Amino acid sequence: MTARLQLSAKLDTRAASDLVEALRGHAGSDLTLDASAVSHIGALALQALMVAGATWAQAGQTLALEHLSEEAAAQLRLFGVTPDGLVAGKAGA
Repeated sequence: MTARLQLSAKLDTRAASDLVEALRGHAGSDLTLDASAVSHIGALALQALMVAGATWAQAGQTLALEHLSEEAAAQLRLFGVTPDGLVAGKAGA
């Protein structure tokens, strides 16, 4: 069964540590990230999500991203990251 995690609207520096803890709580299982509320993505949260993508990929688990707004996708592009690259733990991809 795939677990779901609702991402916060503002993934800034303050939210990064909570995000890391939430991701750790789902380690070892397939996980879908619901990004429907996300309006801001900061560098530390982006790093946490990319590390999670790489970690899930290395473990052979699925990490998926759903409902990413165009605004949030545009912010990812500013960092040189695509939504697919984010959950794969790779820039661009």
